[in-house]
Amino acid sequence: MTAADSGIPIACNLDAFSASERERHASLLQKLGGRILERRELSDGYAFRFAAEAGAIAELAEWIGLERMCCPFLRFSVEVEPNGGPVWLKLTGGAQVKAFVGSAFRALR
Repeated sequence: MTAADSGIPIACNLDAFSASERERHASLLQKLGGRILERRELSDGYAFRFAAEAGAIAELAEWIGLERMCCPFLRFSVEVEPNGGPVWLKLTGGAQVKAFVGSAFRALR
């Protein structure tokens, strides 16, 4: 089932954050955006590749926890490759979600 099929609106709700959460979310997004090594288009969203740097997985998990609050329509998948390989974040959920992610995250590689 895609986000559109579930009836969840494809729109961010920044009011879901407290002032400190909004600040932390923006800080994490900027930091993680600078760590993206590759962006791949998927049939129902996008995948972003990160280097397996110290703290990157923890920061990615923290950002996902915040992002789910304002964008409940997103499906998050994290893949951690073995032997110190890269980390992939997939943001998916159907055609409308793909269009949203493509637009909202355009500046991220």
